[in-house]
Amino acid sequence: MKVKLSNVHPNPHRRIGEYPIREEKITFLMESITSTTFWDNIVAREHPRNSGKVEIAYGHHRLEALRRLYEPDREIELIIREIDDAMMLQMMARENMEEYQTSVSVEHETVRAVIEAYDAGIIDLGEVPRDTPTHQIRHAPSFVQGDVTPDREPRPYTAKMVAAFLGWHDKRAQFALGALELIEQGYLRADVFAGLGYDHSRAVITEARKDRTSAETSARLEAKEAEAARKRKAAADEAKVKAERERKARDAKAAEAAKANRPVDKRRHEDAASRAAADALAAKQESDKAATQQAAATKRAETHRDRGRASATAASAKVAKDLREGKIGVQGAADSAWTAREQVRAKAKPLPNIDKHAADVATQIEQVMSKHHDPRAKRLEELIEHREHMTDRSRQGLVDALGWVIKRATQYQERLAPTTIDFDHAVVEAELVAVNGTPTALEG
Repeated sequence: MKVKLSNVHPNPHRRIGEYPIREEKITFLMESITSTTFWDNIVAREHPRNSGKVEIAYGHHRLEALRRLYEPDREIELIIREIDDAMMLQMMARENMEEYQTSVSVEHETVRAVIEAYDAGIIDLGEVPRDTPTHQIRHAPSFVQGDVTPDREPRPYTAKMVAAFLGWHDKRAQFALGALELIEQGYLRADVFAGLGYDHSRAVITEARKDRTSAETSARLEAKEAEAARKRKAAADEAKVKAERERKARDAKAAEAAKANRPVDKRRHEDAASRAAADALAAKQESDKAATQQAAATKRAETHRDRGRASATAASAKVAKDLREGKIGVQGAADSAWTAREQVRAKAKPLPNIDKHAADVATQIEQVMSKHHDPRAKRLEELIEHREHMTDRSRQGLVDALGWVIKRATQYQERLAPTTIDFDHAVVEAELVAVNGTPTALEG
């Protein structure tokens, strides 16, 4: 079927602005078309809403080359078939994998197109298996695991369902959805993946997840405090209503006693009314205090998330930049991210409740390697008790692991208080010798 170029539209599921045009391929196609003419093997379908127009399933670089070579009224030959939306998406996905084999960004866009089509009811991904854990289920249009969009019909899906639709390996879909989740939550920018392959992209995602985990953990602690404050406010409000009711009842009885000329009863009821009024005032003050605490905790929770997003954005951007420029390899991503995070932290003011969180973390650290609190320490004690039955290799593995813990703990000490604590490295080195049997230089 011959169709004018002006009547040829791209695949409706392809966000053209999000797919980079490969200029070298356009140049090659233009030269090929000029010398051998256009080969008519592009499949298209009639436009479902515009008569006389068509939508191509694939071949977007060829279409761009034709538009640069010819006028809009130039006719080209296309293969017209009846193709549903699901097939249009799948054919687009295959084209994407051929055109952009090393671009994770294009894979993200492919998965995004699938979820948008699923949310719109254009395609069907099937049913979520009954035994699927809740934390693995996402609900379109969101990419966040466990999230359900309020006031909308649930559109559940999993990475496995997306992979089956696209004909991908499960891990490939999980990787794309994990990146899209971080982008949706504001912990990553979509453009950070430009020019990165899989290994480099995984390093970027790993660093962003560290910031998200830290931020969400702190936010959950604040959310618990906000919930506790909400309950205190509710109890105070109930006590206030009860006290007000008692005050009114006592005022009424005092009035009755005055009318009946019973001065003793009048004073007794007036005293009780005064106590009830004082109780009501105290309850109101407690309610106001709890409301303030709830609002402050809620604000702190969001601040933690905002700072986590800022930290993740800065860290991921630096890691991606350093990887692209060849300054670091995947193993250097953590150090690169740490540098960016420190710059963000230096500009941030401490949160009002940070000391409480510091105390909580200190308590948790003190419990590490305690056989009364840490099951790993208990297991270590059991292994020590029967150490003569272990091979030298197994014993050395445990010794090396403990030496690593000592070194890392020392590094954290130095980073927390580099100017106020004078560390005796000789003592620490002696401890390492005692554990490892041979001197080991501390990591910087």
